[in-house]
This record gives sequence, C-alpha cells and structure tokens, in this order.
Amino acid sequence: MNNFYPERRFTATTSAAANDGSVRASFGGAGGKVRGYAAVFYKPGDPSTQFRLAPDIIERLAPGCFDEAVKGADVVALFNHDPSMLLGRTKSRTLRLSTDARGLRYEVDLPDTTTGRDVRALVKRGDLSGASFGFIVGLDEWTREAGMCVRTIVAVKVLYDVSPVTSPAYAGARVSGGSASEAAPAGFDEGDDDAVEAGAEAARSAARGRNINLHEKS
Repeated sequence: MNNFYPERRFTATTSAAANDGSVRASFGGAGGKVRGYAAVFYKPGDPSTQFRLAPDIIERLAPGCFDEAVKGADVVALFNHDPSMLLGRTKSRTLRLSTDARGLRYEVDLPDTTTGRDVRALVKRGDLSGASFGFIVGLDEWTREAGMCVRTIVAVKVLYDVSPVTSPAYAGARVSGGSASEAAPAGFDEGDDDAVEAGAEAARSAARGRNINLHEKS
C-alpha cells in the first residue's frame, strides 16, 4: 500500500505551455478576479510541460489526473500557500476550478481584504506571474526514458489549494547535491519492472538528499 505525502509544484507561467494561461486579472467590482493555470498536463515533445525534480528525475502530469480530485472537493485559493492569506474557496464558489486539454484552470474572486488588495495590485503591476498547487498523489508510475527516471502522476487523490505565487521557479531547481544517477543500479532498462522500481527508489533517495518532496512507499 502506498503512503503518499503532501507535495507542491510551482508553475512558471512564462513557459510556452502556460504563457496564454498565466496569472491574469480583471478589475471590475470591489476586488476583481484572478485566473490562470495552476498546473499544465504533459504534452509529448514539449519539455515545458514537464518538471525537472532533479538532474536525473522528470515529473509529468497525465491529462485527467485532477478529474476525481476536483469533484466535490473543498479547495482553497491562497497567496503563496499561506493559510492566513485566503483568497477564496470552492465551497463558497469564490474559487472555481476546471480542467481542459491544457491543464488545471482556476479563477478566484479577490476579496476586499489586505491580501486581496495586495494580490490585485501585484498582478496589475505584473509583479505576480506564477501559480502553484498543493496535492497528494493517488497513483503514479515510474519509468526510464532516455537515461532519465520519469515519474508520471496518473491520479491526484487530494487537491489542497491553488495559489498565485511570487516565485514561479520550481522548488527542486534551487537545491544541490549528487545526481540521482549516482544511486541508480546497473541494468536499469526500459520495460524491466523490477529495475524501474529499483531506479525509482534510488531516485527517491537521491531526491531526499536535495530536500525534494517526493512521496515514499511503505
């Protein structure tokens, strides 16, 4: 049985995959609205739709992986994942989530609060241009491709929040340490299930050394 832990991903909205779905806003009414893509699905041949967790680890979101997680869920919109900076929630319909061929879309009605006014001003000035999401994986698959360990998230079990963030760069890119290949076993071949699992575990071990928040298996 898999034991999954909360994870977060940061979407750089200047990428080719998200530049037409970046943090945007309309400012009619008291607070206005902010909308964008909190996550983008993997598109073969487009490297901007996959995430580099470490030099030798790539993560991809399979189309449809959020379908079950958004059904009836009480998801919140936060600024920078801070629960004290609430922007909206699905339960009150001030946050609306949907999925399409590109990814997970969100639209939030900004509140007339200090946080809401700050976000409105930062988006209007162009200072705030990234998005992120907090989640727990329900099902993932590990494979080997072109010398890389590839994690594909097939289903998200829980979606906690979507957040406009000030730093859209992926968190794993900032940490340093040895590469995952240092721990990868010999004979790591495509199609070899035992080797793929062994390589995935080796990737997890290497990722832990970089403070990358992957799930663990028990």
